[in-house]
Amino acid sequence: MDWGLAKAVGAVAGQPGLDAEPAFQPSMAPTVAETALGAALGTPAYMSPEQAAGCLDQLGPTSDVYSLGATLYCLLTGQAPFDSGDVPHVLAAVQSGEFSAPEDIKAGVPTALAAVCRKAMALAPRARYASARALADDIEHWLADEPVAAYPEPVHQRAGRWVRRHKPTVAALAALAGVLLAAGVAWWQVAQTGRRADEQGSLVATMAKLRDDANQQREQAIRQREEAQQQRRRAEDAEKLTQRYRYDDEMQLAQQAWQAGDVKRLRDRLDGLRPERTGGEDLRGIEWHYLWHLARRELFTIKAGNGPVFSVSFSPDGRFMAGGCADGTVKVLDAWTGRTFLTVKAH
Repeated sequence: MDWGLAKAVGAVAGQPGLDAEPAFQPSMAPTVAETALGAALGTPAYMSPEQAAGCLDQLGPTSDVYSLGATLYCLLTGQAPFDSGDVPHVLAAVQSGEFSAPEDIKAGVPTALAAVCRKAMALAPRARYASARALADDIEHWLADEPVAAYPEPVHQRAGRWVRRHKPTVAALAALAGVLLAAGVAWWQVAQTGRRADEQGSLVATMAKLRDDANQQREQAIRQREEAQQQRRRAEDAEKLTQRYRYDDEMQLAQQAWQAGDVKRLRDRLDGLRPERTGGEDLRGIEWHYLWHLARRELFTIKAGNGPVFSVSFSPDGRFMAGGCADGTVKVLDAWTGRTFLTVKAH
């Protein structure tokens, strides 16, 4: 995303410093014009407190982290963190850090993700993430079902995560515990029945029931193992789909490079999709080979009679070219099509 705002970090000799910047003039109207050097602009609801206060000398990476946190707040709740509609009131609220927690605005917001949002929008810059990369890392940890730095998890949540990540192991241990429990019960009943011969019939019935229970538990363990295998296959399928999406994106970038005339960038994109570079299966299709051919094809060959072409010159605009041929002629050609316009007998 691009707010259309930029701030040069560090003064350059001969240029005005931060003290020469004009006073802050908030605007709610959208603009597509380029931001003037040194201008203090922004959207009030997404400004950092130091930006809203006009303290331009305090702006830095943590100010951008705050704006990213405000954007995350909008994604989580469906509304901006400060939405009174009155610009002076919004600026005052931003400077005081008066916004409702995301989980208070919308039920169901994950606690850890809300903590990430609050840390990014901390009132003091030093309390925020040090960089946008650190914020992105914490969000990626949350997406991967891993602990985040902004939220110290309780013990039961860490235990729950361990169980989710080791479902086959937990299922196997549960099945083993069930079998051991069943075996222990069987042993106890056998010992009791051995002391009383008149209960032989009851012992046989008990053993049969234990066998049935053990069989049911074994079948349950098998079903759980099969379910774990299905989950693994689904994960593999999702990874293949992700690779396909990545391939499609790279092909679009390669097409854009070709349209822009950047053959080197086109070749780099195509080389990056080779199986030996991706470490996976070969996803290249006809579109890859077509662009590969475009990146290496010759446009045309200059016909020079029975001899070689000694020299070639292009017009300043690159539209025409002239070639000095061994047969003593100079040929003037269309540099885009190779069509000969003029042949001149040279000295």
